[in-house]
Amino acid sequence: MRDDLPVHSVAQLVDMMRARPGQLNYSTGGYGSPHHLATITLFQRAGLPQNIAVHVPFAGLAPALMALLGGNVQFMITSTGAAAQHIAGGRLRALATTSLKRSPRLAEVPTMAELGYSGFQVVPWCGLAAAAGTPDAVVTRWNELANEALRDPKVRDQITALDYDIRGGSAKEFAEFIALDINRYKKLAADMGLAED
Repeated sequence: MRDDLPVHSVAQLVDMMRARPGQLNYSTGGYGSPHHLATITLFQRAGLPQNIAVHVPFAGLAPALMALLGGNVQFMITSTGAAAQHIAGGRLRALATTSLKRSPRLAEVPTMAELGYSGFQVVPWCGLAAAAGTPDAVVTRWNELANEALRDPKVRDQITALDYDIRGGSAKEFAEFIALDINRYKKLAADMGLAED
């Protein structure tokens, strides 16, 4: 949130959008990006239509953040890593985070769940995948090596610096996580009338 906008909470942002439908702009790193889906999830959970604010998509998070800093849009949901220095410098105001637990970077900022949006979780993620048909023994060994690497303090520091949580786990757990994410976003797209490309 731009610091010059008189909004100091998610509730105030929702109220402002309701009072001024279609008058606020928000930027994202692209249509269907995690930041776009997080914003649409907010609209869905707040009972707002997807056109309550004007979506201004960019080819990546950096130009979307620059649009916010430059005053071309009024708000966005972005990565804490990308925004932390601007929040610390007073140019942006953090209203909430979209993970289920508070970010160590912004420990004083509540989660959406804490603000009454129970179960609200939209987080970008990355993982390792193999081609369909890869032998189970190969997948198992790859998984063991990946989990071993995630225990290395240097690797953990590098991943944390990229603003990711470190999870690890089994191939089965990862497949279940992906399936849940796909189902969640399919429902969001259906509920909010998002186009499927």
